[in-house]
Amino acid sequence: VWTRYADVVADSLFMQKQSFSGATPLTGDDWTTNSIYNNRYALDDEHHISAEFYGSANNTWLLSPQIALPFVAGEEHIYYSMDIALTKYNSGEAYTPTKDDAFLMAVSLDGGVTWNKEDAIIWKNGDSESTYALSDIPNGKGTSLRLDFTKYQGHTIQIAWGIQSSYDGMGRLHIDNVSLLSTSSRCLCGSEVR
Repeated sequence: VWTRYADVVADSLFMQKQSFSGATPLTGDDWTTNSIYNNRYALDDEHHISAEFYGSANNTWLLSPQIALPFVAGEEHIYYSMDIALTKYNSGEAYTPTKDDAFLMAVSLDGGVTWNKEDAIIWKNGDSESTYALSDIPNGKGTSLRLDFTKYQGHTIQIAWGIQSSYDGMGRLHIDNVSLLSTSSRCLCGSEVR
């Protein structure tokens, strides 16, 4: 079961000053399929997860259950894939991220005990430490991402998606069709969200 949290700051998480144990459970619509009305503007399926860049000091997270990744042989790989789109709040138009907006996908290699910046993918504009620009995520039907997770083979991982913003934004991130597969197409994780 995936769980939702509030008030976890990425820098504190990566410096081991804060963790998800003891974090505030998230209430409200972030990281849920909140409503078909809100999600009808992006991706092909209205029943997907979304979170908002809305209001100041927005630090919300969706944390996966622990996932034991097997070792893979030879040329076999483990891939994490998802469909993703970025829109204005309650609109299908492209969202222009504020200077503080960021989407993070962090991976813990020890089942959620520690989180390191080196194992995070960060989408943020104008930040030399980010992996991608947040504005590169398209609106509308979005895009499909496929990330190589082979380097995590043999570990019990947890994946955390985070929305960070300290400036009043009005955007919505949409995610659907999440899968973690080996090249033999064997599903390695569940999909239930609460």
